[in-house]
Amino acid sequence: MAEVDCTRWWRKYTVLLGYGARRWRGWAAISGATLLSTVVGLAAPLPLKVLVDNVLGSQPTPDLLAWLPGAGSDEGLLVWVVAAELVVFMAATALDVALTMLWIVVGQAMVFDLVRDVFARVQRRSLREHLRHPIGDTMERVAGDSWAVHTVVDELVFTPLHALITIAGVAAIMWQLAPGLTAVSFAVAPVMAAAAVALGRPVREAGERRREVEGELQSHVQQTLAGIPVVQAFGQEERQHRYFEQLAGAAVGSQVRVALASGFNTLASGMIGTLGVAVVLLVG
Repeated sequence: MAEVDCTRWWRKYTVLLGYGARRWRGWAAISGATLLSTVVGLAAPLPLKVLVDNVLGSQPTPDLLAWLPGAGSDEGLLVWVVAAELVVFMAATALDVALTMLWIVVGQAMVFDLVRDVFARVQRRSLREHLRHPIGDTMERVAGDSWAVHTVVDELVFTPLHALITIAGVAAIMWQLAPGLTAVSFAVAPVMAAAAVALGRPVREAGERRREVEGELQSHVQQTLAGIPVVQAFGQEERQHRYFEQLAGAAVGSQVRVALASGFNTLASGMIGTLGVAVVLLVG
């Protein structure tokens, strides 16, 4: 049974990732901008290192910077440090703006591709199928659930890619400074990953229940307003209002469960990370 569920979920993810593959040129641009942003982020501490070691400290000017005009004196090197900080800041800001624009253009186009296909499939449903599903729930699936493709592409492709590149760069720098402490600090990573997998299921279940309740709430509002002449003719306003309050209370409860499950997941991951830092401090 578990294998069947995994296969079913994998097929769904494959279908959603297929929509991302249609816009591969845009995703290639996003990948390049993400890589550049990671490099700039890794380079951000370097001017501060030069300031501490070579301007405030007594170490000589690095050979890589000695050719710069005025780099032989502390005052001249300080000017270059300030200039480097400004360049890094402007580059990081420009890349952040570029990434935001690319995600809007490419990501929303991908979402609208899925919305178009879902809307076309809904229109081809038989009348019996339309009667089985409330209009409000169908509207939520077309306009709301289609954004899942954006989340899937981001969380399954770009977030892990960005994290791996950043971790590799940080690990390379840390290994040059202290190999032993680097090994200790990265030993906690598998534990954090295992905790995320174990605590992720309650978050998903709570999210699915919230989605169901929100769909029922929207369906009730749509059906009530669409049939408002009948509701008023039979004096059913109070009854519809009470049912709305029940659905609203269930929606609030589902939001609370999602918040609790997410908070517990964050707490567990944070505790493991904090324990890892404590171990590194003790060993160091």
